[in-house]
This record gives sequence, structure tokens and C-alpha cells, in this order.
Amino acid sequence: MSVATNSRANGLVKIISSLVLVLYVSGCSSMQPVEMTQEELRESITAGEVFAEGKKARIFTEDETEHRIKVRQVTDDMVIGEETAVPIEEIVAVETKQFSGGRTLLLGAAYVGVMYFIALAVAPAAILAGGA
Repeated sequence: MSVATNSRANGLVKIISSLVLVLYVSGCSSMQPVEMTQEELRESITAGEVFAEGKKARIFTEDETEHRIKVRQVTDDMVIGEETAVPIEEIVAVETKQFSGGRTLLLGAAYVGVMYFIALAVAPAAILAGGA
């Protein structure tokens, strides 16, 4: 195997590793519904238990509008985002970004599997080229 071919193989491994790492990191959280009645949800929002500053959320209102916001502030009657404000009394459902343990575990296992098969494919060529 030539030096150029070995360099190409190393470059391919780096690219695949980077892509898998990006998928792994981005897959650790997802939007999850806040499971409460409308009254409980509104009380929890007002009490400051649902949103934290900077938290991304989807808020659904009585008129069936979906508001995607990054929360800046919660007052007694409003959830204020960077570009919009939603009256708490109109909120019927909320989804917030939550850690997803199952997805993290699955992507972690996939990452290990992909790295194993890349190592199996590249190692013999590196050994034959005298790179081991």
C-alpha cells in the first residue's frame, strides 16, 4: 500500500469518526411533552418549575398555534422568548428539551460498532504497509 493510500484511509477514518461523534452529541436530547393537566401546567409555569432561562421549548396554545421559543423570562402571566411572548393563560401544552438516556446509549453503541469495523478494515492495510 502506498503512502497516498494510507493517508486516504486515515482521512476517511477521521471523517467518519467526526460524523459519528456529531450524531452522538446531537442525539442526546429531544423534545419531550410536560405531562400535566392544563391547570397544573399553568401553575407550574408561574411557579418557575417548567422553564429555565435559555431553555428551548415548544408551547401550544388554545388557538392551536405552536410557538417555538428560547425562554428569556417567565413572569406571573407571560412566557417571554427572544422573538415572542405567550400568555400563560392560553397555554395548553408544552414540550421541553430533555436528556434522552436511551438515545444516548443507542448512539454510543453504534459509535463503538462503527469504530470496531473501521479498525477491522484499516488495520490489515496499515500492517501490510508497515505502519503498525
